[in-house]
Amino acid sequence: MRPVLRPSRRPFAALALPSKGRTPQSRRHVTYGIAILFGAALLLLTGGGDGSRARSRSLSEGQGGLSSTRDLFATIPDPPVTETDFKLRNRALWGPRKLDEAQLAEAQACNPRPYRGVLGASMGNQPTWAPAYPASSHPDLWNLVSALTGLPTTDDRNSNGVEFNNAATVRTHYPHSVSGPRPDSLREDFRRALVILRHPMDAIPAFYLASSPQDVDWETWRDANFSRELADWGRLLEYWLDSYSVSLPAGDRYTVAYENFASSETGHEEALKLAKFLELNDGVDAEMSEDNVTCLWNAIVGGDEEGAASHYLPLKEKQFDLMIYEIERLYSKYHGKDGDIMPILVRYLEMAKTKRNEEIASWSLFSS
Repeated sequence: MRPVLRPSRRPFAALALPSKGRTPQSRRHVTYGIAILFGAALLLLTGGGDGSRARSRSLSEGQGGLSSTRDLFATIPDPPVTETDFKLRNRALWGPRKLDEAQLAEAQACNPRPYRGVLGASMGNQPTWAPAYPASSHPDLWNLVSALTGLPTTDDRNSNGVEFNNAATVRTHYPHSVSGPRPDSLREDFRRALVILRHPMDAIPAFYLASSPQDVDWETWRDANFSRELADWGRLLEYWLDSYSVSLPAGDRYTVAYENFASSETGHEEALKLAKFLELNDGVDAEMSEDNVTCLWNAIVGGDEEGAASHYLPLKEKQFDLMIYEIERLYSKYHGKDGDIMPILVRYLEMAKTKRNEEIASWSLFSS
């Protein structure tokens, strides 16, 4: 079995007892875990009568609803996955956004992968880096990854307590300043990267909305930070394209644009590429049926106007010019060297120039 990968920042996170900052749910998980270990030890010592074995078998088969031990810790059988199991996977583990009742019911009908990720268990699968500039990944991307693989996702700070080799993907913003530890030392364990892009004219305002104090207006923050954040956006892309340099179909990197993933025209295709890419990793058994993948995308992502909405906020002409220059610089660097990034950069360049012209026209109209 592969050793459990843990961030160097918290080498004994999986063994730590609940601290003051832990949630009541995580404290209950540890308490239940200790109780289970104690009970198992007692059974081994006493030999366990027929009644004990029957009660153990009843719990392992999941009888008793959400309050049972199995619902919190044991692996869900394959197949089927009940609606309760799917709800549990979405609500018990950390993610950017929880699915509502309608999404859960619709996704359940799409045959999501049986859930394998359990707190405290060690699956030993090979995780995938998922780098993105802050606020650049679609809020339901991680729900889709979990439905496609039956595995949870985590981040480079181990925020939800899921160890790296128990996760399908590990989110990171490196080398942005808000990221966790440097990933270079884990290169051998992370053989692939899912690089997530979002146009900087939406990504940077989204980062401002997610991270800035409410008393700092956009214009003030923009004029103080836009140039640096744009450089960080480009530097992050370069780092991951250079570190994982071979794109699909047989390479170590899949680059997906937020705009393509959220679009009703291209989202299904991107979801199928995502499933095929995740399947390349050892220990990951992703859903490969085109019908099921399309169904899951429709249920979890499709029609999500909030998730697909633009976060654009007004820019100055010189900021548009800086953005166009940065995209052109990246285009020149990777032209002829890389397959999947070039169409995205071409589209981003067209979007930036179009928006710049629209803004200049509106300024002229307003001034006249």
